[in-house]
Amino acid sequence: MLILISTISLGNVLVGNNVNVKSDHSTANEKGASLINSGLNRTNSKSSELIDCMPDVSAIYSETLKSVTASSTKDLSNVVLKFNDNTTQKFDNLNGLSRTFQGTGGNKDKCIIGIWIKSGCNSSGDGPGYGEYVENLNWAGVCETALEPCGPGAVNGGEIAYYGPYNINDDNAIYSNEPASTEFPSALIEYIWKQNTINEPDIANNPNWQVVEGSENLEELIFAGLTQTTYFVRSARIEGCFNEYWDNSNIVEVIVDICQPEAITGGSISFSGPYNPSAQNIITSTNLPTSSFGGTDFEYVWLQSEVNTPNVEGNTDWSLVTGSQNLVELPVSGLTQTMYYIRCARIQGCDKYWGETNIVEVAVDPCKPEFIIGGSIAFNGPYDPNNTNTVVSTALPTSSFGGTDLEYVWLQS
Repeated sequence: MLILISTISLGNVLVGNNVNVKSDHSTANEKGASLINSGLNRTNSKSSELIDCMPDVSAIYSETLKSVTASSTKDLSNVVLKFNDNTTQKFDNLNGLSRTFQGTGGNKDKCIIGIWIKSGCNSSGDGPGYGEYVENLNWAGVCETALEPCGPGAVNGGEIAYYGPYNINDDNAIYSNEPASTEFPSALIEYIWKQNTINEPDIANNPNWQVVEGSENLEELIFAGLTQTTYFVRSARIEGCFNEYWDNSNIVEVIVDICQPEAITGGSISFSGPYNPSAQNIITSTNLPTSSFGGTDFEYVWLQSEVNTPNVEGNTDWSLVTGSQNLVELPVSGLTQTMYYIRCARIQGCDKYWGETNIVEVAVDPCKPEFIIGGSIAFNGPYDPNNTNTVVSTALPTSSFGGTDLEYVWLQS
């Protein structure tokens, strides 16, 4: 509700009921008539140029007394607000015939008890450049703290809930247990959602709280793509306000566990044999690990086993390959039998290596002719038929597989 408080017309003299003039020889009516005639004579004596520059100004105060609309028949130059604590605030370099004002900075939410309106060539002499003063006749000496539709407290932010756990491979939802509400009749409410990786209050100018893209006017939030635990809040304001979203819901926590098994796939490896005991053999990476959480780094270990069996927790057939940490591909040497290998990956910072590749076989055949050298023997004759004669070994057999045991037979012809 807006209330017209006062109008001042300087092109015409307005006489109020409270005009009092003293006289020793005239009745009250005669005194009033004399005053009116005197005022009219003074007005009529003004030059037409002066009359043309004088505006009609008016002020309409809001019901809360905290804003005022100043209007004039000529362009506004400046206004000065007078507050309930007798401080003032001036607004310069204005234009247009009508504007609404309220206290800013330290004067925010103060009640306005009067306004000086500078327009045309009017003046009051109350201060430098002050125009005509229009008093707030509704000021009763008490400045009540009333809700403004676009101010703090105008909206109850309601309540939101998240039921988890977070699904890395699908959409997730934060539900509205209670929509935002307001005591202003027929007012519509609009929303935005904010997110933060820190659980802290959403206060003005806190850069950690970021608006969720595309969340405008959503009562409930559908989201995906998180890479860490994140906190959400729903902020509300009355539709049509263009200031801050003052009123918030509760904050909900969405716990994101990037170390769960389904968060990583191990990729794949291959070995192109045959195994060569005299050279370096490489188990190559055909596909690197991937994660549902983009931008993650991985850590690796390699396991080996003498038997081809699944690598499950508690299976003692599999053992760590010494020195294999964080190798994408594995050099293999020194084998004396067929072995099986698997590469395990985890997201950096996690405890367990959930991402496993396929198992590859490195077949080792030490029985191939090329992998053994027979050595040499000698006989130092002549043959003595009456004694034992010995064919001696001058060089033992060797194998490309170090540490192997050898078996012998002798042939004769």
